[in-house]
Amino acid sequence: MDMELVSKKKVWVNLGDMFIKMPKENVETMIKKDQSTLDEEISDIRETMKQKVVELEQLEGGDGSKSRAFQLKAMTK
Repeated sequence: MDMELVSKKKVWVNLGDMFIKMPKENVETMIKKDQSTLDEEISDIRETMKQKVVELEQLEGGDGSKSRAFQLKAMTK
């Protein structure tokens, strides 16, 4: 990390179509919250997609054997 950024108390952040100077701690909190929300949404979409793949295979007349690979769970992150 840039040493100059570490020593700053306020940083510029782009919110929509404006740049605002805010306390660094507030910006870090906002970014972490946004990242957490995005991670949850991505996880939900992945689960929905797995279900839709199974449904699609069934609609195509399959027995579900092809879509089993999409239902695997990771052993570790």
